[in-house]
Amino acid sequence: IDERVIHPLTALPSLLPHVDVLIVAASLNPSSIGLVDAEVLRALPDNALVVNIARGKVVDQSALEAELYSGRLRAALDVTDPEPLPDDHPLWHAENVLITPHVGGDTDALHPRRRSLIRRQIDHLLHGRFACGARNVRIQEAGADQRLLPVRQRTLHHVHRRQPRIA
Repeated sequence: IDERVIHPLTALPSLLPHVDVLIVAASLNPSSIGLVDAEVLRALPDNALVVNIARGKVVDQSALEAELYSGRLRAALDVTDPEPLPDDHPLWHAENVLITPHVGGDTDALHPRRRSLIRRQIDHLLHGRFACGARNVRIQEAGADQRLLPVRQRTLHHVHRRQPRIA
């Protein structure tokens, strides 16, 4: 996999067998419910880590739990379905799961860093440069109906349902 390429979402099935970490970051809308389903999870290699920072319903919770309880996958979940998890939910006792209470990114450093990043991104775009962190990137042709999948590293893939826009 060429880690410098932004792939369309339709390429996801061919990319999944090669990732060690799948980070799910998507808004919740009718088309994103169950986006990461049993088929997506089965395509991941053994011992892959699924990180859900999106919304609980973006990942098929039953399919994820089946993979976790079998011991084949690991997970770091900032969100779940249902949320919050009931006190007696088996995920609380799974050794291959890290659960945070939907506050994974909320630190004192978050807001100043976010402002700084947004300023740098806008400056780069206004001066005709790639946004920060998107060096040496080619965009493969995608049909108008295809969403893009930014691929940052060979083992770290971000799944996005829409391209970022600056208003």
